[in-house]
Formats: sequence, structure tokens, C-alpha cells
Amino acid sequence: MGAGRNGVLPVQFFIPRVVRPLIALSALWLGMVLVLVFPSAPALAQNEVTLEVVDEETGEPIAARIEFIKSGKKLNRDRKMLISGDTWLAEGKLVLQPPPGEYEFLAKRGPEFKEIRGGFTIERRAKDVVVIELPRAVDMHGEQWYSGDLGVDLERETAQRWQVADAVDMVVTNLRAQKRDSSPIKNPKTKKAASGIMGNSDQLGVRWGGASLEYLAAELGIAIHRIERSDPALSDPSLSDPALSDGRGETARGWRDAWDAIAASRDADRVLIEITQPGVRDTPFLLADPKVKLVRVLSSVNRPKGDEALSFLKSVESSTLGNVLLGVGKDRVSLPIQAPVPDDERIRFKGGRGLGKLNEFLYWKMLEAGLRLAPSAASGFGRGDTHVGYNRVYVHCDVPSAERSLDSEPEKTEPEKTELDRGRSDRGGSSNEVGVENTDPSVDTWWHGLEHGASFISNGPLLRAIVNGSPPGSVHPGYRGEAIPLDIAVSLAVREKVDYLDVIFNGETLYNAKLEDHYKRGEFPELSVSESGWLVIRVVTAQEDGYRYASTAPFYFEFEGKPRVSKKSVEFFQGWLERSIEAIDRDDEQRLHYADRKESARQFWDNLKSRATVP
Repeated sequence: MGAGRNGVLPVQFFIPRVVRPLIALSALWLGMVLVLVFPSAPALAQNEVTLEVVDEETGEPIAARIEFIKSGKKLNRDRKMLISGDTWLAEGKLVLQPPPGEYEFLAKRGPEFKEIRGGFTIERRAKDVVVIELPRAVDMHGEQWYSGDLGVDLERETAQRWQVADAVDMVVTNLRAQKRDSSPIKNPKTKKAASGIMGNSDQLGVRWGGASLEYLAAELGIAIHRIERSDPALSDPSLSDPALSDGRGETARGWRDAWDAIAASRDADRVLIEITQPGVRDTPFLLADPKVKLVRVLSSVNRPKGDEALSFLKSVESSTLGNVLLGVGKDRVSLPIQAPVPDDERIRFKGGRGLGKLNEFLYWKMLEAGLRLAPSAASGFGRGDTHVGYNRVYVHCDVPSAERSLDSEPEKTEPEKTELDRGRSDRGGSSNEVGVENTDPSVDTWWHGLEHGASFISNGPLLRAIVNGSPPGSVHPGYRGEAIPLDIAVSLAVREKVDYLDVIFNGETLYNAKLEDHYKRGEFPELSVSESGWLVIRVVTAQEDGYRYASTAPFYFEFEGKPRVSKKSVEFFQGWLERSIEAIDRDDEQRLHYADRKESARQFWDNLKSRATVP
């Protein structure tokens, strides 16, 4: 579905659907009377129910997450099964031996599939099967959008099993997790390494993946990604790459080792550095590094059951704004947030939505300063109460003809035509037209699109938008005295209530509307821009316990070939830099180690300020 020029915003609402029962007891409860059978004597004490998950369209088995939301009994599990909290991984099917009683579950497979709510009642010595048909709600691949989660704290094989269950195309695991447990998943019968993971033919999880160095210290948080053109499922060269290793076979955690890793990767080909904690002390230093291309706007602090809140310090003299707790259980650590937020703006960042809004605020400050950095997202699954792909980034991939596989099969069904299908990127490539095979992009193409911001981030809504025929990351030239009209086409799929829709230009609201009001209106008003700058489109849900939203990466506008550089925003980072230097100079070791870095960062921000185009 799509909208033409300033046209109707098409919205798809997901609602949980009740799975078809074998024998329905009522319209509200998925009831199942399990047939009494007469097994051999040793098996009389065993109740057994098998949940089989299939694709509604094809009938083929698929992987999914099964969350038991009502159960008065404890469910035992086989050792080879994977469980996270109350959620079980069903790789095509899930065999349970529960005590007699009533059970209610929710079957999930990422935001592109509808959730299925169901249940069963099991009696003593009963066995039967519940078939769960999962319908696809949105064909993101058909619209050339491919998803990614840039931070999972699990060894690769385990992460890959969860990845397929949530239909995430690219999952990046950190090297610390690989070192912690690098053994492959074994088939319990043959004792050999498992070779396949349950997934649809359009699911890239079985052949995509990545491993990166990720550092978290009180001073800085970074991830160093090396982009692989080869299939990383066949080998993992990044584990032994000297540009991505501290030389000791394990990931170091301190500030000094992190800076050494950045220095070691500076001359490596196809390496991107991602800022994973935008509010920490060394962010002004990192922003001065040309290898930094990504900012993690959605991170492990954004969680399904509520975001982590920022604890503000009572002392106004401290350079620390507050602290945020990361991780779970005994591994929980306190991270100081040292962004110099003015006192009159701090109230915006209190409560469950606060930290999410703060990361967005800091990212917008970077854009205002003229830095063209792409937003990224990571779930942090493995060290937080979340799951693979809860925070995800979608990249729009126009697949060049050279990448199209000769033996690739066309889609079994033609996806519904949308404005996104008809749009073109100014970076080249063709739209997904009728009759043209829809093939998967390469890993390199995905990373290239991510680096250049042809993307949107989300922990809920699926927001696909183009402006003047191009996806996010595109640059639109203009001339003095001639405004650029905005032809906005948006497609949106949501599972929960959306609070409002925004069009933001240079940090200010260009258009805002309640989603239902916009839908009744049937079109965007006539919008235009007459100066250089950046524009994002976002939708924010009504969730109060966390900042649940979707936002495009920026669209850029350049009048007379000059990008926007705000002097005020540059000075914001200069002030932050000087506060960081004051803290550094109080430590002898850091003062010496940062000596050259301090001067280069000062020079970077001074040069940027000299190129300011607006106050």
C-alpha cells in the first residue's frame, strides 16, 4: 500500500489472532480436548502436547517464539531447547510435557508477522498436536527493505537460532560472546554440528551474520564492524583479524584498549565504527574520527517491558547528568551519562521515555552540527530483558543486476504495489517492478546502504517513507529563492496504538498530527523547504513505559551546494569536549594518553565551526 503525492497514509493494524483450534470450546478461548489414548505402561504418566508452527500461506514449518502468558504450572524443558524468560524457541515445533491444566500462549515472529494468541487444556495421560498458522502481515523484502540487529551478546550459532525465529536478516554478535562460547550447536542424535536452521526461503538468517568488537567503558562505548563480502557463515576471519583484535585472544574492556582498537582499525578496509552509547564522556572525541559512521539510537536500554530510566544526580555541580543501569542480574553495571544537557531541558528526559528521547536528542544535535551519521539499532539480547530484533534497523537495498543470482527463484506471490516500489534512489538501482525477479542483496550491499543512511530504525512500527521519489539518505539539491516542495509517500504497519506522526526539519516540527486525524484528513498538507538541512519522519506509539517508535534516517537538502552546519550545535559539542578534557586532566595516565587526541578534536570542532552556515 502506498500514498501518492501528499496522499493518504496507508496504515496496516496488526491485532493478535486466535489460532484455529482442533476442537473449539468457545469463541474466546482456544480450547482443545485432548483425546485419551492407551499407551504402554511406562508412558502413562506422560502428558504431551506438540505445538507446530507453520507459515499460513505455504503450510511449511517455520521458527517462532512462544510466550506462555498464562500458566499455573511450571513447564519443564529438554536441555537442547532454548528459553529466554517466559519465551520458548519453537524451531518448527515445540514438544511439551506439561502437568494437567490450562495454558495460554502468544506465538510471535517479529513485526512482519501477525501475533497468534491461543491456548490449550491438557488432561492426564493425554497427547495431541496444536497447529499454529502464522500469517505474514508485511512483505518487507518485496519492498526491498532488509532488517538488522547490530548488537547481540550471544555466540553466533545460538544467536542465529533466535534470529530466524524473529525473521531478522542481519544479526551482529560481539567477539566477547564468541570467545565465551564458540562451540557449534550439535544435533543431539548424531552429535554432529547442525547444518540447517528452520526458516522460509526468503529468510536470510541462515547465511547472513556478523561479528564485531564491542567495547563498553565508563568513558566510551563503541562497536567496530568489519564488513564481509564473503559468506560469514562459512568462516569467521574477523576473529583472527589483527585490525579487530587486541592480540590476546579476548576482547578488552577499558578505555585505553578501546582507543587502541580504533587506531588499529584505522587503515583497515571496509571498517565502520559505531557509537553505541551517545551520552558518555568521549563522544565529542569519537565524532571527530572519520571512521565513525553510525550512532546507536536504539539500544539495549530500549526494552519490550519498559525502557531503563535515567537516574539523575542531585548535585548540579557534577559533570555527570545521571546514570543508567545496563545488563541484568549480577552483570548489571552503572554507566555515567555526561552529555551537557541544559538544566531547563532535563525534565524532557525523565521517566520511562526519557533515555530514548535523550539518545534521539543527541543524535539530532549531531545532525545539526553538520555530521552525516546514520542511525543504528541493537537489541542487546543476551545481556538484557529483550529479544533478537526488538530494536532493529531496516535498510533499503536496490539490488544491482550484477548481484542477481541466475538460479534465484521468483517470489511465489506478487507483493502489493506501493509507492516505495515506484520510488528510485539517487544512488542508482531500479525499483521492484512487476516481472522483475526479487533477489536478495549481498552482505556488502546491506552494509553500504546502512552506512549511507538508506534506512529507518524501529522497536515497533514499520515505517517506510520516501521523499521526492528517494529513500532516506538521499541528497536533494536546491537553489536560492526556490523552495523545494516535498512529495512524501509513507506506508505504515503498526501493532499498537500510534500517538502521533511527525515530519521534522532541522530539529523543528514541520508537520504533526494524531495518526487517526491524519488518516481522516487523507493527505499531507503542502510542505516545502527553502534552506539547507535534514529531515526525518517518525511515528511514536502511546507506550508510556518506554520510547517505542520508528524514525527514518535523514533526508538531506542542500541549497547552492552548502550543507547545514549550526554554530550553536557545534558549540554544544565544544563545551562537552572541554568538560571531558577537564575530567581527563585529573588523571595522570589519561592526560598523557589523550594529549594528541585533545588537540586533534579541538581542531576538528574549530574547523567545523568556521564552516557554520546558520547561527
